[in-house]
Amino acid sequence: MNMNRSYLRVAIIAIVVMIGTIPAAYAAVATPFVISGVVFYENGSECNDSTVSIANLNTSSTWVAETNESSNYYQVVRDSDNVSVNDVLQFNVTSPDESQSSVTEHVVTQNELDTGGFVYNITLAELADTIPPTIHSVALDPTDVAPNGLINVT
Repeated sequence: MNMNRSYLRVAIIAIVVMIGTIPAAYAAVATPFVISGVVFYENGSECNDSTVSIANLNTSSTWVAETNESSNYYQVVRDSDNVSVNDVLQFNVTSPDESQSSVTEHVVTQNELDTGGFVYNITLAELADTIPPTIHSVALDPTDVAPNGLINVT
């Protein structure tokens, strides 16, 4: 009788262990997620060996793309665990001599997750076109008060 109970205990333990491993076997496997594209100068010519970094503004992750000195192609390979639908990806791209740059954003779609990535081509702009003006001073005019009590800054 004790022998049958021992077999029963062993069988129950084995069944519990097997049931516990079933979800792991069916767990979602991360799939590759590829972001790629080409970089052009403002005049339309190819920008080889650019620096491309991509920041996921939703997760604070940053990735540096693979580039090549003889090509304007860039590529980042991650897996689907690194991005989600509606994540905002910020592309920060500069030319090798840092004379041109671009900062743009892209929102990840469900279709892009389903297909394993997307192509995002980038055109740079002269730095003079992208640098905001420098503010050297601010003057407050307390006589120029808006109806809501705010003072206009000039």
